[in-house]
Amino acid sequence: MALRIELHDSGDGEVRVADGLPGVEDEGGRGLLLVSALADKWGVAERNPGKIVWCEFDLG
Repeated sequence: MALRIELHDSGDGEVRVADGLPGVEDEGGRGLLLVSALADKWGVAERNPGKIVWCEFDLG
């Protein structure tokens, strides 16, 4: 059993994962870094327009 969370948006469809840790003053760049560190699985699916970013946490 798993808990799945999805975020749908109508942006440009491009996913940006930070190459390293963002600086203290940076306003963005932490979202997918946190998701990849905490989730058991995550990925991206197509949406017209935009994309779906999802993650799963194993419950059992």
